[in-house]
Amino acid sequence: MPTLLTNRRMHPALAARIERSLHGGHHTSAWKRRMLVSLRFAVPTICIVCATWLLSQLKQDNAAFAARKARLEKEVEAQQLPAGDQRVARLSKVQAWLTRESAQYPGDATSPELKDPRQLSDTLRRNLYYLRTDLLAARAGTPAKDLAGASSRDAFLLCFLSPPKDREQRTLLSRVRTAYAGDERLGWDTRFAASLNAAYQGLPYLQSDWLEKVKRSSDLRALESLEREQARAPLPATLKALDSELLLAVFDEPGEAGATVELDGERPHVVRVSLIDLERDRVVLRRRSRVAPDWIPEATRIRYARGLDACALGYDIRQSLDAPVAAQ
Repeated sequence: MPTLLTNRRMHPALAARIERSLHGGHHTSAWKRRMLVSLRFAVPTICIVCATWLLSQLKQDNAAFAARKARLEKEVEAQQLPAGDQRVARLSKVQAWLTRESAQYPGDATSPELKDPRQLSDTLRRNLYYLRTDLLAARAGTPAKDLAGASSRDAFLLCFLSPPKDREQRTLLSRVRTAYAGDERLGWDTRFAASLNAAYQGLPYLQSDWLEKVKRSSDLRALESLEREQARAPLPATLKALDSELLLAVFDEPGEAGATVELDGERPHVVRVSLIDLERDRVVLRRRSRVAPDWIPEATRIRYARGLDACALGYDIRQSLDAPVAAQ
């Protein structure tokens, strides 16, 4: 197409370049217009597709979260203890009994059934909570849950529930080593005794407050945290511990002033032992005895002073049940 920018007097080569330039510019402008038109349709389409995909993913994520939350709720609901459960009622009495038994000592006591060997055996085969703690801490009202956290099955429990055949040092030391090693024999001989700590650790996960917390979770991060916490809860040990009907509490009174303290912390002091029937709210057995590691040879005392004192005490209390003791 002719243009006013060229004329006949202009050099043919120059005129040709101008014509090519004009024709090329026209084609470029048309291409740009087509691109703009295409983008006007493409951008909204892409936005709609992305929004649709995001909504679909959100819907899938919400459905997966709801299903995961429902599974956890179902699991927690299946483990809930019924309202008014007697096992929880018995555990709730522990604090009051610890406060009572750590107060002024009322004297030794033995219930009548412990004088019959068969009834004694039956009593000690009932499930019981075990706790060994500091007398002053219990007297000060320290929560039983906190006291239980520092307690474990020890040589006293082993030698009380399954007393050795005699009080010879060699015999006692064998039991103490078993207690220290925590081997299968310790587990078997103390199978009726549960750690009080196990009951307190898992109890919150068996009650309605935990279920409500799960139901209130509203995002994946919170739900995953609850799942991990639920998985760590010692529920089998807690359920076993909650079957306990008795409480065996051992209280260590303050050490004697000026006395030598052994490497394992043992020193001359008085120990109280209380066996409580939580079902009937009564004392089954109560003893108060002095222990001192000076009877133990020095070479053995370095490592086993506390354990040997504890085992000897458990043995002595069991032996005392063969002699008449005034019942409470």
